[in-house]
Amino acid sequence: MIKYKYLSGLLILSLGACQSGHKMGRDIDHKMGHNRDHMMTHKDSPKHPTTLEEFEEWKREGTKRTLIKKKAFEKGDYATAFNFAIEDSQKTKGFTLNAIGTMYHFGYGVEVDYKRAKDLYERALEYGNGEAANHLGRLYINGEGVEVDYKRATEYYKISCDNGCNLGCKNYKTWVKLV
Repeated sequence: MIKYKYLSGLLILSLGACQSGHKMGRDIDHKMGHNRDHMMTHKDSPKHPTTLEEFEEWKREGTKRTLIKKKAFEKGDYATAFNFAIEDSQKTKGFTLNAIGTMYHFGYGVEVDYKRAKDLYERALEYGNGEAANHLGRLYINGEGVEVDYKRATEYYKISCDNGCNLGCKNYKTWVKLV
């Protein structure tokens, strides 16, 4: 039963409904193992709002983006509408794959499966998800389902940082000095 609770929550995440419930960061307990410092902060992804003002701004941005897509489609500017749709789907796919990987990595609602987590993180990274690269670095640092490889972990932390993940940058700065 608990497995389905988490999987249904993940479905809500993948559809984007989660962010409206994330208003103050306390409304929904995702139990995804992410604290405030570990939230996805990719340069191409929206920042998770932590105050009411940030939430209102986030909502306005989403509405503005939706209007641009709608107007482009209505005008027959299908190229613009298509580009917006592709961008949105890639962000969502990367976020969703990373979220599922996190569930397998830490055993939230499912059995811990490092191999599956690694595969999902690698797929999320294909969509530019910097947090997934950070998780891959962690797998290699801790030897979770892979051989310990500090050099490879540092490479993943660099990729994570390059993709806008603040925690990846912090980890890269720490590990690059040690390798």
